[in-house]
Amino acid sequence: TSGKIALPFKLSSGDMKVFRFVGEMSADGLTVEMPDDGIALVGFNGRIPLVQDIAVGDDGVAILPGPSKNLYSRKQFSDVQPFLKTDNFISIERIDFMGQTMAPIAGNLRVERDLFAMDQLQIGFRGGNIFGQVVVDYEGGSPKVFFKGNVTGIRPSESKDVLDANATLSLEPMTLKLDGRIQVVRIGRQHLLDMIDVIDPYREDVNMNRARMGLEIGYPKFMRMRMQHGFLAVKLELGGAASAIRLDEIR
Repeated sequence: TSGKIALPFKLSSGDMKVFRFVGEMSADGLTVEMPDDGIALVGFNGRIPLVQDIAVGDDGVAILPGPSKNLYSRKQFSDVQPFLKTDNFISIERIDFMGQTMAPIAGNLRVERDLFAMDQLQIGFRGGNIFGQVVVDYEGGSPKVFFKGNVTGIRPSESKDVLDANATLSLEPMTLKLDGRIQVVRIGRQHLLDMIDVIDPYREDVNMNRARMGLEIGYPKFMRMRMQHGFLAVKLELGGAASAIRLDEIR
């Protein structure tokens, strides 16, 4: 482990029962490596603002939740106030985790009460890039994870095919509930076949089997996946000679 971490902060209170913690964590060249576990964080630099409201009572210390959220509050800050100057940022040379490498990584990270937000996120991954916003919301003690962004030039396997897609997703880890939409604009034939086998492993769906047959003579042209209330709907279009095959929406 090497590098420097600093956390200057201010603690204020009007009644000595509820305190507001305002600070900024800064990192300079932080590197943490655990070779036995295949985990590494290399070249972490940044400034991360921290805001927390803390209550001290007979039952101990508790972190107070923030105000109720709405869709507007989850907008990227730069989209709402593009002319206000901010100096919070993070940059990471490389992250190794579970056999995967992400490099480089950049974005704006902020922690405000029960909200953890990574804005203007950019990640280099498998020869391509991931752009977007990730928000983790702990409101009510039940975490929710939001992602909005796109991926370009990702290589899902060792082949030369690449994946281009955009997505808006909401995940509740406690219940494994996933809502949202993924629109795939470029995907390789074999990658699509692998995805179809995951969705329909027993080859029971008629439209899936039509897609498998079509991919022998054509190529994937467009794909959209929509998740809502625990149900999945897939719209698939094929190009080339396979465009003559009728594919209804797969539910």
